[in-house]
Amino acid sequence: MGLSKTFSVTERFKLQLRGEFFNIFNRVNFLSDEGTVNNFAKFSTTGKFGSLQTADNPRIGQIALKVIF
Repeated sequence: MGLSKTFSVTERFKLQLRGEFFNIFNRVNFLSDEGTVNNFAKFSTTGKFGSLQTADNPRIGQIALKVIF
């Protein structure tokens, strides 16, 4: 999701304030299970063998100020 607002400073110069947000609803995006099954001793003692244990990044946001001339 992105929001932006452009402000006119003069006829020639403008400022754009922009905000971008990724995964704004904080939905879980599990990573592939290929990288999680690499240490059998660890999984056999915890009882979590075969389950997805890692997820992608949660909400991420960035703000930018752009000068247009």
